[in-house]
Amino acid sequence: MTSFLDTVQSAFQSKLLLGHDDILAHLSDGGPFMSVYEDGYTLRLLQILAEDFTAVHSLLGDAEFEKAMRGYLNDNPSRHRSVRWLGQGVSRWLADTSPWRNHKVLTDLAAFEWALGLSFDGPDADVLEVSALSEIAPTDWPDLVFAAHPSLHLVDLEWNVVPFQQAIKHERDPEQAPTVLAQPVTWATWRHPKDLSVYHRKLEDNERKVLAAVFDGAPFSAMCQMLAQYNADNAPEEQAAGMLAGWVNSGWLSKVSIPTANT
Repeated sequence: MTSFLDTVQSAFQSKLLLGHDDILAHLSDGGPFMSVYEDGYTLRLLQILAEDFTAVHSLLGDAEFEKAMRGYLNDNPSRHRSVRWLGQGVSRWLADTSPWRNHKVLTDLAAFEWALGLSFDGPDADVLEVSALSEIAPTDWPDLVFAAHPSLHLVDLEWNVVPFQQAIKHERDPEQAPTVLAQPVTWATWRHPKDLSVYHRKLEDNERKVLAAVFDGAPFSAMCQMLAQYNADNAPEEQAAGMLAGWVNSGWLSKVSIPTANT
């Protein structure tokens, strides 16, 4: 049998999370101070969002940020036991919701900040070492398949939001507001396996396509074929090896394997 305390606790939670009024029947005089708890809960969630999106907060200012995030919370109440995931839908919500959808810079800035956060506390996993590659027989290289490290995230941006975000992160005055780019670019964010710091860099031309193909299961031979199409003047095998070495040294790859059918 459910205890009276369980009933009251459940009703209290429903009031905070869903706005249900069942708890009021258990409070003296209709619970005149219930709003203190409701406001405190919402303010705590707003504080968490401000910590996750410091650059968005800075760009919008206190009043507009609170207005936007209250709207977000109204449409996306917390559903997880951990508030870590409270802001996972902020970028998409900003892109879809008026009037914020008219400002694509907010979507990009939120997406980049969220990617940095995912890289910071992403799952641990083995990191592929250069020594492991040196032990692979040359005849096996065409069939090699690589897996991404879970801390690696890619984010496509149409606005040059990274300098602004970095200035805010390091408590410097931004030199200027973010500007729109001539063409979209892709940034990688990841946690380095040696110092556990989060890094980011812009991907080189065509690297995004090659990386996406590799992480989708394309073997090393396909990687070489793609690079041959993009730049016929250079040896694709050397380009692929150099690109792969950069990924390995950055800790982007967790393992390498050869499909069973090819062994």
